[in-house]
Amino acid sequence: MEDFQLLIDDLNVMTPLGQTFRELLLDVIEKQILTSPTDLIGLGDEVNDAWHILVGYVVAEELDSDGKWQVIKIGGPRTINTCLPAFFEGDKSHFRLRTVGEVRLHHISKKGFLSLAHCPETHKLVNHIMLEEIAATEKRLKLLNHPEPKRVAEFLAITGFYDLPAFYAASYLNMTEDNYLQHKLAIFSKDPEWGVHLTAGPQLRKHEQTKSLMHRVRQYILENYTNPEIGTTEEIAERFSTTRQTLHREFKKSFGMTLHKMVESERMQKGKFLLKAQKLSVTEVSKILGYSDIYSFSNAFKQFYGKSPKKFLDDL
Repeated sequence: MEDFQLLIDDLNVMTPLGQTFRELLLDVIEKQILTSPTDLIGLGDEVNDAWHILVGYVVAEELDSDGKWQVIKIGGPRTINTCLPAFFEGDKSHFRLRTVGEVRLHHISKKGFLSLAHCPETHKLVNHIMLEEIAATEKRLKLLNHPEPKRVAEFLAITGFYDLPAFYAASYLNMTEDNYLQHKLAIFSKDPEWGVHLTAGPQLRKHEQTKSLMHRVRQYILENYTNPEIGTTEEIAERFSTTRQTLHREFKKSFGMTLHKMVESERMQKGKFLLKAQKLSVTEVSKILGYSDIYSFSNAFKQFYGKSPKKFLDDL
């Protein structure tokens, strides 16, 4: 009930909530704890869910012109997150929404939301959330107009996302991860007031460097998962000048899965998108994803989703 009260408090700031609405909301809210990175919404998905973040972060990522994922929104604690046009108007999602690390949240389905449609509070909340979304987009555009050091300083001052992995913050701020870390460390070293949020300098650098390395490895996977020659864990470790054991341990600690599992997950999500949204054939998709033959792709797809690509298409 304590967590539910946090949700009530956050919604009550947007518009006063009557007792009837609170009781109805309690019946349609579900608490979730996700211990590893999870795609809440996939690119091109129909959106039937929304989330209120209690602890942790979610990021919305779009594919840029080079086919790389770009963070366009970061949802921190006490925020409402979904793809609003898709949730409210039935459009397809233009981004994927992914959790970062362990996240505790409230979940509401579209069915549960529609059961509250007769309440006057619902319409006021929708309007407020839509306006907040517009304001967040405008805020990011203003940030991107600043020089990099000021961009980082204002981002941290406004959001307080000190522990957000540098990979996501850098993507959101449209700069390299190394530059983000340099600006961040410079800010904290110059202003003692910032130091309360961080560990000691050398310890921080080692911690940030390890996280930075893992996210560079992740970026390598996101850029190369369709390449059959992406490499084994040992080969990728050699590429990034670390050991196989360290890479395996730290990568799983950072993302809740092995490198092999992430490659498989990215291939399956892209495969699902190509089949469903792009209307490509199973043969075409298997080639795009780097499988040696259609049977290898079909078997991997069935193991991941519990049904073959053909059955998946038949069920659409």
